[in-house]
Amino acid sequence: MKKYEKYKDSGIEWIGEIPEHWGVKRLKHLVESSLKYGANESADEEVLEHPRYIRITDFGNDGKLRDDTFKSLPPKVAEPFLLIEGDLLFARSGATVGKTFQFKNYKGKACFAGYLIRANFNNNLTSSDYINYFTKSNFYENWKQSIFQQATIQNIGADKYNQLIISLPLTINEQTAISTYLDHKTAQIDNLISKKEKLIELLKEERVATINQAVTSGLDEKGNLRQKPQCLPAEGWKDSGIEWLGEIPVGWEISIFKRITLKIKDGTHGTFNRVSSGYTLLSAKNVFNEGLNITNNESLISEKDFIEITRNGFPAKGDLLITCVGTIGRTTVYEDSEPKAFQRSVSFLRLNSDKASPYFYKVFVQSDLYQNLLNSIAKTSAQSGVYMNDIMNSTVVIPPINEQHEIVCFLNDKIEKYDKRIKKNQKQITLLKEYKTALISEVVTGKVDVRNEQINNIQ
Repeated sequence: MKKYEKYKDSGIEWIGEIPEHWGVKRLKHLVESSLKYGANESADEEVLEHPRYIRITDFGNDGKLRDDTFKSLPPKVAEPFLLIEGDLLFARSGATVGKTFQFKNYKGKACFAGYLIRANFNNNLTSSDYINYFTKSNFYENWKQSIFQQATIQNIGADKYNQLIISLPLTINEQTAISTYLDHKTAQIDNLISKKEKLIELLKEERVATINQAVTSGLDEKGNLRQKPQCLPAEGWKDSGIEWLGEIPVGWEISIFKRITLKIKDGTHGTFNRVSSGYTLLSAKNVFNEGLNITNNESLISEKDFIEITRNGFPAKGDLLITCVGTIGRTTVYEDSEPKAFQRSVSFLRLNSDKASPYFYKVFVQSDLYQNLLNSIAKTSAQSGVYMNDIMNSTVVIPPINEQHEIVCFLNDKIEKYDKRIKKNQKQITLLKEYKTALISEVVTGKVDVRNEQINNIQ
């Protein structure tokens, strides 16, 4: 993409040079009326005939309003805060501070909430579409970060938004040409991202279905997944007697975890003082299906407390870990030989190696079938979570140990392939999003000239 013929210094370090015929303006000099805060009203009603009450939570990642968060205000209450086409809303506090939403192409009336600030632009000076794109650039992000560095809390009020410096062409026609170009290009990028997101969901569904089938049906003589029969009687199959399991191969058993477990223990139920330097105290947030994830920000306890906790039990190498409080049902095999201290939110099971492979039951616990079982137990529990007794009495399948090892080898290969494809597409999505932001940034600061660019499809 070509550059403009001549450039000049913008006078703004983080914008750099801009085309010679461009300018830089503060937001307050581009608006038709002063920036305005929204209504300080609670979101209680959902009357479709009344003006929609737009809050930060209504902002969708696709730039549209979410369908599942509709709230409204009575017309008289909404009247002073009604939005008009092209208004730009700025989030002024909270985790989404600085996020923007352009009110455009909405069918019906809408007003906005108090944690938002409205900018209504002077159409003779600037295009709302152009300013909206500027707020999606790296330069806007850099400006936000500079504001946060100056303040003790992440909050951007109207006084600060008024001072936002924007680089722009000084003619509406050129701003419109740029916005039109970005409309086409970002739509292409978003379409590619959407396709890859759908592919990832499909791969995840196939991954889960493969695990479900493997741990309930096993493999045939050729090493492929067995296909469940349409109905019984069928040679080599029997009714499990469990509705959510259905048919299982002859030679497999149905039992409970207790029958294949030598020992079960959970982490400490005690309360311990945290220290700045000491031993790590792990919890459910450290246990993932891929293994333990330990960061530099973990809770630390004294050596005395660590010894007290681990004296009462800690997982041994080969134990199956299952999270049972908070995020329920994440599981992995403990691969460390050194003791580690855990909180009550993790249970560790020592399985009978003659009957059970921890690696097989790791994938069995990961299956949708067992996850649904755990969730049903948690919902009927007095507290949010499952207990060791719940796990020990939960239903499991018990294939012959040699079949368990075969299924594990089969799934290791299949899951690795699915995970590689999922990660590849996730990386491509990240790159596409970075490219989109970079493209917008280059265009709205005049680093490239797109006025006469041909719109080609992105592959």
